[in-house]
Amino acid sequence: MRTLIRYYQDVKFGVNMLRYKLYGHRFPAHVAIAVTNRCNLKCPYCFYGYTLYKEDKVTTRELFYLIDELCRRGTAYINLNGGEPLLRKDIGEIVDRITGKGMRCSVSTNAILLEDRIEELKKANVSVLNISLDGNEEQHRKNRGDISYAKVIKGIDAAHRHDIPVAICTVLTKDNKDCVDEIVRLAKDKGVYSIFHFLYERLDPKDAEPNQLTREEEIAIMDKIIAYKKQGYPVHYSDRIHEYIKKWPIQGSRLMLDGNAKQAKDDKDFRIIPCVAGDLYTWIDANGKFWPCAVLSGQVNAQSFAEVGFEKAWNEVPKNRCQSCSFFHQAEMNMLFSLEIRGWLDIVSSKFIRP
Repeated sequence: MRTLIRYYQDVKFGVNMLRYKLYGHRFPAHVAIAVTNRCNLKCPYCFYGYTLYKEDKVTTRELFYLIDELCRRGTAYINLNGGEPLLRKDIGEIVDRITGKGMRCSVSTNAILLEDRIEELKKANVSVLNISLDGNEEQHRKNRGDISYAKVIKGIDAAHRHDIPVAICTVLTKDNKDCVDEIVRLAKDKGVYSIFHFLYERLDPKDAEPNQLTREEEIAIMDKIIAYKKQGYPVHYSDRIHEYIKKWPIQGSRLMLDGNAKQAKDDKDFRIIPCVAGDLYTWIDANGKFWPCAVLSGQVNAQSFAEVGFEKAWNEVPKNRCQSCSFFHQAEMNMLFSLEIRGWLDIVSSKFIRP
């Protein structure tokens, strides 16, 4: 029955994509939801004060309403993040609500509680687990505490026993810029994918993260990631996006805004992938507010669906100030939704690189 429901949801998604291409009709194709502001770790590079929160603002009933509205509008994929989503007692119910409606659902977790919650996630048909791992044991412990590395390894093994796909997610900073080799080899050994991210960039200079990599360091890392993927290692994201990020022409920023877009447009060898954040994907924070993406959260006013209803919150998503960006996930989404043939062929061929 769930298979039929998923097929129906996929058809609805396809029809809505066609309407967007032909008429510019917005719909939330891909959605990330922060289901909690609470977290049981305190990573130094995180720009949210998650450990300050003791309770969840959005109730189970409100989240069910949100999920039903997203389903009705043709959403294909929902990522649940936080905070730490496994701190919610109802996380299994939330995942089950999503997958029961025919949508795919991933959960991003630090894995501290994963062993204890793995069976309910399996029962709820979670699609993928994105597990944070910041390098080798010493690097990871520096960011996340003494028990965290062992918990990640146990969580990966538990997911493997329950036949749940896993992606290791690594945020690259000056502290762990040399961890790529170890991460991709661990991913291959464990039969999972490796995902790399650079630190988010905030629009306000006072929020700048001191551990940001230099452009030269980023290019060296991208060369290494690209080389590993060509060797058949299970590296997530397409070759097109890895090259896009490596060749990013804007100096000093990963965001293409009105003030710096000329640098990219003047580069004849760089083909811009336009941003569709706020049109085809959105990030909903743990207070229920709709943002174009997590990078732009808190920069302007946004509406909470829990206060004004879904329709008003979606219709009043703050206008996207970016024309493009060099963040892995956002750039991949932009490429997918642009229906760029080269990018889609790359992704299809990548399916044959098994972890």
